Amino acid sequence: MKRGEVWLARLGPARGAEIGKTRPVLIVQDNALTMAGYPTVVILPLTTRLRQDPGPVRVTIPPRGKLEELSQVITSEPRAIDRQRLLQGPLTRLLPGELSAVEQGLLTAMGMHRQT
Repeated sequence: MKRGEVWLARLGPARGAEIGKTRPVLIVQDNALTMAGYPTVVILPLTTRLRQDPGPVRVTIPPRGKLEELSQVITSEPRAIDRQRLLQGPLTRLLPGELSAVEQGLLTAMGMHRQT
């Protein structure tokens, strides 16, 4: 698995307002950590419940590869999951512009802003 790839993951059981179910997730963890064998991986969930005005914390991804539906990456919901939760992938890989938009959304959600 590599940063920028979309995989299918089992996120349940969820607690409270956590996102659950089996759904596509975006791998956002640095490849060096993944290759070092960390038992967890940092992901962002995708949803097909689209917002018309996604704002800075959702990035729309069109269907391609094995990602069959128009989806949005929810950058305000980062999560570290055990690798065993990853079921299938990669379904697709984000394009450079999409990954850049995800990074910006994640920085916004975390209150960290890039210096220009």
